[in-house]
Amino acid sequence: MTLDRRAALRCLGLTVGAALVAGASACSTTSTDPRPSRPTSPAQGQSPPSPTPNRSPEASTAPTGPPTEDLPVAVHDAVIGALLPGPDAVASHAGLLDHDLVLYAARDGEPVAVLPGRNFLRGPTVVAAVTTTGDWTLVLTPARQTLPSAAGASGAPAQTAAWARTDELPAMQPATASVTVRVAEQSMTITTAQGSHRHEVGVGQDSTPTPTGVSGYLQARYVDPAQALAPGAIQLTSLHATAADEPYTGTDGGLIAIHANPDPRGRVSHGCIRVRPDAVAQLDALPLGTPIVVLP
Repeated sequence: MTLDRRAALRCLGLTVGAALVAGASACSTTSTDPRPSRPTSPAQGQSPPSPTPNRSPEASTAPTGPPTEDLPVAVHDAVIGALLPGPDAVASHAGLLDHDLVLYAARDGEPVAVLPGRNFLRGPTVVAAVTTTGDWTLVLTPARQTLPSAAGASGAPAQTAAWARTDELPAMQPATASVTVRVAEQSMTITTAQGSHRHEVGVGQDSTPTPTGVSGYLQARYVDPAQALAPGAIQLTSLHATAADEPYTGTDGGLIAIHANPDPRGRVSHGCIRVRPDAVAQLDALPLGTPIVVLP
């Protein structure tokens, strides 16, 4: 799904989509304005405030490290060429930041970006880790490496990654669940310690496809009261559209989301993954940082 920077997210994948930090209010077919209403209080179920590239209020608690004032901030609508394409491996651990995290394109290299300690909802940012090699850990980011319009034949990666110092990460917990989407069969399987549940889903149209062959993580969720046909929370992933910069012609960075829709079947969205309300309830029970894998 795609995010709307002013209204806080618009789902990219819905025919009425929005998304993160695309929000889902734009995903509703009943809305004449694809942008969610401006929030009053996220804690009361309202749309979140617009994401900003400002440093976290807790930045002063970060471990001592290199200067970061001039580094780009790795948020949903940022394009940072020094980031790495997302690896084939799936994130195995996740945690909540309490300070800004410096990111590197190479171990022992120069810093290239900062993952802010606070997200667009003003809560702690989720950091998902793929692998640790001694002092360094490869983490996933919610930013883009390049836009599809500028990527050329090589294509734009749907997920990005970077190295972080292991000792600057928060307490990390192993993944206890996973979400697997199969685009061709239009299904989503939620797997937990209690078992697996399969759901029918709607996916991207041919012109605005849901990216496949990629893994990311659930980075945030929020409720948008303007999304009349999508009850429940909008689940924001760290994945982005690979065929269009802004599939819903918005300013949300082309973020992919999972959200409810009364009839989620078929190739019907702008890239987002449409599900029924019962699937949203199951997703709500998953911890943020849960890995999501999208297969052809």
